[in-house]
Amino acid sequence: MGRPLSNIKLSLDHLPDLEPLLLEVLDTVSTKEFDVRDKRGRWYSLRLRPYMTHENKIDGIVVLLVDIDGIKRGQSLRASEERYRALFNLGPIAIYSCDVSGTIQEYNHRAAELWGRQPRPGDTDERFCGSFKMHLPDGTLLPHDQCPMADVLSGKYRLRATWKSSSSAPTALGLPSS
Repeated sequence: MGRPLSNIKLSLDHLPDLEPLLLEVLDTVSTKEFDVRDKRGRWYSLRLRPYMTHENKIDGIVVLLVDIDGIKRGQSLRASEERYRALFNLGPIAIYSCDVSGTIQEYNHRAAELWGRQPRPGDTDERFCGSFKMHLPDGTLLPHDQCPMADVLSGKYRLRATWKSSSSAPTALGLPSS
């Protein structure tokens, strides 16, 4: 309160030069707002507005910092979820997920195309795979509770990623060979 503009020192990263902004707020009788981060990475909304007296005269500037870290982190989480959804839904391969009991939780349109149907997510009668029947290469019927997804969920196998030597991205996910 009542301090000169040059005395305001905020420990925020990527903060624009405050003095010209403060002078602009005074000259234009306008409000300025910026999203800034502190040195620990927390987000704040920095708001600058003229301070008006009861006589409607400008008598300084109000500098307000509002903690918006939760909002920013929520936005980041939503953006991450949107990227995941895009990859899940638009990917060129069949993808589905099950809970620990094998109940299908979600699947993409490629999985539905592969299965030739659209099982109801969360249906406890639909476990481990969305196809009606599965067969081994020799034509033997493979019960759903013995399919690869059931084996992975039971802990019999662990998924592993394999890499080509020229790439750092996984090129395949698979079950270990016996």
